[in-house]
Order: sequence, then C-alpha cells, then structure tokens
Amino acid sequence: MLLLSLLKLQRAKGMYMVRTMLAVSNTPTKPALILAPMDGITDPPFRQAVEELFGGFDYMATGFLRVSRVAPLSSAQIRAQIGDWFLADPQRLKRTILQILASPSNTLASSVERIAQGGVRWLDLNAGCPSKKVNAHQAGAYLLQDLAGLKQVVAAIRSNFPHFFSVKIRLGDRDDQNFSQILKIIEGEGADAITVHCRTRRQLYGGTANWDYLREAVNCCKIPIIASGDIFTPDDISAVVAETGCHSVMCARGAVRTPWIARCSRDSSFDLTPKQLVSYRYQLLIKVNRLMESEKVSERGRLARLKGLASYLWDRPELEEQRRTILRSKKMGDLWELIFSP
Repeated sequence: MLLLSLLKLQRAKGMYMVRTMLAVSNTPTKPALILAPMDGITDPPFRQAVEELFGGFDYMATGFLRVSRVAPLSSAQIRAQIGDWFLADPQRLKRTILQILASPSNTLASSVERIAQGGVRWLDLNAGCPSKKVNAHQAGAYLLQDLAGLKQVVAAIRSNFPHFFSVKIRLGDRDDQNFSQILKIIEGEGADAITVHCRTRRQLYGGTANWDYLREAVNCCKIPIIASGDIFTPDDISAVVAETGCHSVMCARGAVRTPWIARCSRDSSFDLTPKQLVSYRYQLLIKVNRLMESEKVSERGRLARLKGLASYLWDRPELEEQRRTILRSKKMGDLWELIFSP
C-alpha cells in the first residue's frame, strides 16, 4: 500500500510539472512557443543570438546529442551542447531543452543520470530524425518501426530522469500504421509530452504536414501534444492551435527562415517593414559570427555555418539571386561584401 501511494504521489507531481513547465495562456491562440531542436542549427551561438536579438520563445532546444553505445555521455559533452551562456543563468537553463539521440544500450541510463546532474530540467528524445546514417544506428525514426526498442528507450530515460521528459516523433516510418500504438507506448512509459511532426520518415520534409494527426493525438492522449510541421508564420501558429487543440507549438525551419517568428506572433507592434527585415538578417549573421569567434571557431567553420544560415534567411523568391551569390562565396570577406552590397 505504501509503495502504491508513493507511485501515485510521484505521478501527481509529474502532472503538476506538466501544468507548470508548459503553462500557456487561457487564450488558446497563445501556447508555449518552442524553438525546435535542429542538428547543426540550434547550437549555442544561434540560440543565444535569437534570444538576445528577438526573444519570444518560451523554450529553446539544442540539436541532438548522440548517446554512444560504447561510453556514456561526459559532463563536458553535455555542457558544450547546452552552452556556457545558458548554463550561467538558472532561468535560461530552465528554458533550455536538451535533445538526445539514443537506441537501446547499456550506456543510456548513466548518460541520462549525468544529464540530470548537469541541471537539465527538460530532456527530449529524438525519435523522428529521418537521416539514413542515424537510422542505420537504430536511432531516430528507426524507433518508430522498432516498437520494442522505443518502449525500452523511453522506459530507461523515464526511470533515470526525474524532470520533464518529452519525445519527438513522426507519424511513422513509411506510413501511419503504428501511429496510435506509438503514442500509447510513449504515454504508457511515463513521458510528460509528445511532439508530433506530421510527416512520415519517408516524406522527409516534402509535401504538406497533415495536422489531422495532431487532432488524433490530442484526442487519444492525456499528456500535452506539441505541434510540429509547416509552422512558418504567426498565422500558422494560431491556426494549428485553433484547428487541432494542441497544447504548444514547435517552430523548426520557420524559425530559421524567420528567427523573429515568436516575437512577432506576440508583439503586433514588432517592426516588419522591408528595410527592418533586411537589418534583422544582417544582425543575426553578425551576432552568430561574433559568438563563434569567441568560441575560437575557424574562419572556414564560420563561413560554412553562416552560409548555411543565409540559405534559410534569404530563402524567398525575391532574394533568390542574392542567395545564390552568397552561397558561392569562398572567403569571409567575400560573404560580408555580398551581403552588404546594395
């Protein structure tokens, strides 16, 4: 009886955390806005630049951190993924989501314990990455076809992480055949929330995200469902909440093309004139470059990173010619000259 009471108390505390960590306005058009985890994009410099220049996101996720089958994650790996600027402030750290990529292994439990010891208060499992390399290692979206493996990984994380824990999924591997079962496994093993990217692994990022699956997830799960997929504008944020009843919204590619999306979705006075939009793009690249310089990133590394960001920031029909020219730049000086040319 005592054990049963303790388990009920633990579950009650978990539900309290759901209400507090993902608290949203009573108005359904203003959910928690989350910067999605994106490998190679949401590194510490990018997240810090977006936060300092624009703000607006309630939570910001790191790119995924691989849990090796050979050795558990080190404290240094965890700190590097989060970033010193975020670790230095308890409030910033509380709003940081650390995402991991994992498959069933003997190193998972100790890795998760170390993550908890490092101060992380929200841990996310990547069960949606469509990369062939990732899936070849039985991680990411591979878990959506290996339901026993998915259950094992979710259970291992839940058993060793006492704070908020979510799982980011797609609809399935090639189709949606396992979708409802995937949801039940994740909720049944104690996750606090599920983010649904409304595409299958096979779709990659093509076609249109089918938000109908969000409504299905909301109806069959008692834990919060976070929307992901085709969130490109403030209107999309409002629409996905209104149409599906999802708890919160995660912005991925839309937040790279328009890093100020969260800010302008909440601030109607935010300046979106063409001249100011040009300034925002410049400011972001300059800020990210300076932060990378402070981390001693090589010029070659910085150039590749900034060109990658520019490919999103200039991803508009009217900017296509300038975008192509920027991506052909060979040196940092060439990049700045092209960007600032009239």
